[in-house]
Amino acid sequence: METIEQFQKKLEFTGCAVAPNGVTYKMTSYGNPHRPAVERTFQGNREIIVGFHMGCFETMEAARRWAVSDGRYEFKPGVSIWKRKQIC
Repeated sequence: METIEQFQKKLEFTGCAVAPNGVTYKMTSYGNPHRPAVERTFQGNREIIVGFHMGCFETMEAARRWAVSDGRYEFKPGVSIWKRKQIC
């Protein structure tokens, strides 16, 4: 299992990495016009995250920061973000 630092570096250089929580994050673009987005895949379930706090990601760096932040928490489908535990 990678550390959060290894995950962050790999995500920055390759655009796709597995976080310490076991979730795969991939940097992508979505919509029309194309906006930075994050594809989050866990146990075959895929989600496209286009923003946070009801706003779109303005840059790929903002999307990457969100992915690194999200990768620090345990991931269980259906569990509220407010109830997740930080694992690193």
